[in-house]
Amino acid sequence: MISIRSIFHSKIIWALILVLIFYIVFLFSDKYAKTLQLKEDIKRLESDIKELKLKNINLSEEVES
Repeated sequence: MISIRSIFHSKIIWALILVLIFYIVFLFSDKYAKTLQLKEDIKRLESDIKELKLKNINLSEEVES
């Protein structure tokens, strides 16, 4: 019978656990980087919207005058 202790002493098992951990970290870091990029894009677009609203107000005032 194989004991739990002998399984965790196996170098192959530790290598597989390490590979699994790196894979999980890679997946989450990729998602995190995409999330940061999207947040940056949202801030830029919100800034563009404010700028265009001001421009629209100025143009409307110009048309009225």
